[in-house]
Amino acid sequence: IGPGAAGTSKQAADERGGTALYYACLKAASECVHTLLHAGANVLVDSHKRTALHAAALGGSATCATMLLDALTEEETSTTMSRVVAWVNQRDAEGYTAAEVAKQRGHDTVQLAIQTWLDGHTSAIPT
Repeated sequence: IGPGAAGTSKQAADERGGTALYYACLKAASECVHTLLHAGANVLVDSHKRTALHAAALGGSATCATMLLDALTEEETSTTMSRVVAWVNQRDAEGYTAAEVAKQRGHDTVQLAIQTWLDGHTSAIPT
């Protein structure tokens, strides 16, 4: 999706609900993920209960997962921290978080990236 492309949007979804960011993460296309994030793609959009972070876990890309988590970190404030952590812990239609999907697929580096991010951010949520 490029500037000036008629009828397109960074948030446009196909008939399955998948966005360009979702598919770029699924294919581990880190350069595309970088471009989409810098163009303002919404990280928090999901595709039928599967987030772009789930897609990065499925695709086995720790780089894409880290980019998504870094983008979330840039946007977070004290009022949105719990929403962001909830997004990272969102369960897909089968009941799995992105970290659990990564573990099931044997993508240990993705699971570690997600868990490390969670460990560093969940303690900052006010109780």
